[in-house]
Amino acid sequence: DWLEEVRPLLAQVERKAFLALDKDYQRDAFIESFWQVRDPVPETRLNEFRVRYYSRLDEALALYETLADDRARVHALNGPPTSIFETDCGVLTWPLELWRFRYSEQARRSVAMIFYQPFGGGPFKMWSPAEGHRALLMTIDPRESLRGQQSAFHTVLRRYCGLLTSELEALLFDFREVENELGAGGVKAAAAPSSTDPEWVASFHAFSTDVEAGTRSLAAELELSFPGPYQSRTRIEGRLSVPVAEAVSAGEGDMASYNFQLTGEVLRDDQLFESFRYRFDVPSTRLSSDRIALNFERALRPAEYRWVLRLEDLNGGAVFREERTVVVPRLDGEQAAAELPDETLATATAEAVSIELAEPAEDVLSGAVRFTATVTGEGVAKVRFLLDGKPLLSKTRPPFSVDFDLGSVPGTHTVRVVAYSKGGEELATDELLVNPGQQSFLVTLVEPREGVHAEGRVRARADVRVPPGRVLDRLEFFVGDERKATLYQAPFVQSLDLAGDGLSYLRVVAFLQEGGEAEDWVIVNAPEFGEHVEVRLVELYAAVLDGAGLPVLDLEASDFEVFENRTPQDVVRFEHLRDLPLYAGLMIDTSASMAEHFEAVNRIGRTFLEETIGPRDRAAVITFSEQPRLAAAFTNDMAVLASALAGLRAERGTALWDSLVFAIDYFRGIKGQRALVLLSDGEDRRSRHTMDEALQFAQGSGLTIYTVALESSVRRAGKRALERLAVQTGGRAFFMRSVEDLAEVYTKIQRDLRTRYLLIYQSSRGSDAGFRTIEVKVADRDFEVRALRGYFP
Repeated sequence: DWLEEVRPLLAQVERKAFLALDKDYQRDAFIESFWQVRDPVPETRLNEFRVRYYSRLDEALALYETLADDRARVHALNGPPTSIFETDCGVLTWPLELWRFRYSEQARRSVAMIFYQPFGGGPFKMWSPAEGHRALLMTIDPRESLRGQQSAFHTVLRRYCGLLTSELEALLFDFREVENELGAGGVKAAAAPSSTDPEWVASFHAFSTDVEAGTRSLAAELELSFPGPYQSRTRIEGRLSVPVAEAVSAGEGDMASYNFQLTGEVLRDDQLFESFRYRFDVPSTRLSSDRIALNFERALRPAEYRWVLRLEDLNGGAVFREERTVVVPRLDGEQAAAELPDETLATATAEAVSIELAEPAEDVLSGAVRFTATVTGEGVAKVRFLLDGKPLLSKTRPPFSVDFDLGSVPGTHTVRVVAYSKGGEELATDELLVNPGQQSFLVTLVEPREGVHAEGRVRARADVRVPPGRVLDRLEFFVGDERKATLYQAPFVQSLDLAGDGLSYLRVVAFLQEGGEAEDWVIVNAPEFGEHVEVRLVELYAAVLDGAGLPVLDLEASDFEVFENRTPQDVVRFEHLRDLPLYAGLMIDTSASMAEHFEAVNRIGRTFLEETIGPRDRAAVITFSEQPRLAAAFTNDMAVLASALAGLRAERGTALWDSLVFAIDYFRGIKGQRALVLLSDGEDRRSRHTMDEALQFAQGSGLTIYTVALESSVRRAGKRALERLAVQTGGRAFFMRSVEDLAEVYTKIQRDLRTRYLLIYQSSRGSDAGFRTIEVKVADRDFEVRALRGYFP
């Protein structure tokens, strides 16, 4: 039934992979993955694509009864056409329907197509130019050339199809245009399965626990234990033991290592509850016995599960596979191991304490903010809250919550919470990064913390923040330079064997599927006295203009001088930016005062993006009135950007500075060239933040802002605010006589962005707080330099 429902969507490789599955829970998991890879906004619970498709499918089946009718298939993929023309031209042509889509989401363009009913009965078929026009006619000499067939068809239309002739001719003309431009590519795209990354099928198979016939068996033993609760779940610690004699190493001498991949499926009530995958790399020099120990951890709610584990020796190809019923206990109070059911085939150990910080609902936080911690487990005597490493408050009884003043300007902060026993022993900890930036890719080693002393083994726990629209590929744990384990899914918890009780540093590195990595590290068993040294590098993007306002393109590093708080700085990197990827944002005021200009803003803005955004660049569209709205997330898909610009609607109120804070936060975390183009009259009537606070936030982020306004609609105070905002961030302020001047303004902005210099220097101020002024000078004093005027560290 499902294969029939999704026939218009299903690619051949997906159909083949689905039919190869032989277990119902695997098929169910495949179906869920099938929809997940098509979810346009995976961060939300609702899969908009799935909902829209089934709505269109119901419409199509109500109209055409079966997906064997090509009209039903196209309707399910694209929704209803903009217009339909029907005719059968008497007894000369088969019944025809000519469809026109003003814009097809599937093809991302306008599309015209023809359907015909062969022999006047049964399902309609979509006509292809390769069939020739004779397929549309009841009678025609089969020896007629393609051009002759087309001529005969048009003759029939003109003479015998009555009043519809002009409309039919117009539609056929459109269709011929599509053929000439793309060889009917638009029509094919509108009727073909939606394109998805075929790699998802390979990734799905990577989580399979099946073993091919004839695979050599790997001798291994599995032990499970329950160290204690983790929030509302129970921790399950797994330990696989492999005889060294059974494994195969790769490499020679000190470079030899044993490499394994563990794949697991957890079933509940015969349904796939979760799946997981780990990779283990064990240097042969680290073996201290005749067995290789591979540790992993999961967290599940108390219940009965069926576990299926598959461990593969990546060097020798041998596989260990085991299915086991596991009853996960609820470890409350003083429950002992003796109370556990016999069928668990595992042991329980002493209960542990866990603590978790709840994330505030707002994206950008400032002012007074309440943070709440949830504690599970027994023996907690005190909970301490720390802000940016400084202890601020301790509580000895619930509720464990505290109000922190984060300041009037949004900034990045670290909130940490620690649970202690009566004897002052640290039992559990959690950490939350506040205002990290919506585009930030971050990984944090939450456990262990700096200064911890451990011997033999330590439990490491990491948190990962992935930017919207990006996908995490894997996370790797290291002890020193040795990779110990690779995890492909949460929870990112791993037991790590240390080389002894001496100083060690633990490192975690996270990787995105599209490229990019983030890391964090911590030292354990450190000596009592140590020192941290922070090295701050400042990135400056500078545009240099001559007396005529034209960019100066031939400067060298020696031509520049950089001063911070009037102190000369050493430039450690210099680059003339011509091809560096650009992230640009169009921020558009949609208050009522701008309504009459929306048509020009849409038209000229679309041209600006088409000319500015290349294959390696990204753009976003943010609109605002009483509150900001992300109309188009970062993309180089012109259809998406054009749709956002075409959807401008006038609204009441203006919260300029709050919306600007939102836009700046949306850029934070992006490396390289970033610029925001703000179209507004500079008026603000509803913001909680002030202009100075928004400017301070912009200076701290390093975002370049260009402001654009109509001279006739901007007041003196608004003009001063827009000028100051642009100049202080290294941009420019433009005041137009007419909205049609926007094209020239965009041209100047584009030229600015493509002719800038990158100057990176190491600040001589170290970690001192407070605002730091920046001045950039060039050898020729007649040149004008536009760059960031200062920043808050």
